Amino acid sequence: MSIITGAKFDLTIARVRPRRRGWGPTALSLWDRLCSAVAQWQHNRRSREELAHLTLRELRDIGITPGERDRECNRPFWMG
Repeated sequence: MSIITGAKFDLTIARVRPRRRGWGPTALSLWDRLCSAVAQWQHNRRSREELAHLTLRELRDIGITPGERDRECNRPFWMG
């Protein structure tokens, strides 16, 4: 160990310090991405359910044809 203080000393200590086990930044990032994906899938499912129940007049109001609605409603929930 060195008695020198400052940034150089801190970098030296960081290299010899053992890695911690557990939930590191990569695992948390993966967890956050998974949670975001599940939330997006739920949103897609709900939106398509609402779209499926719109009347022809409501579809015309938002500028969507019945064929476009059918195509969108038949897409898998994981497809954006």
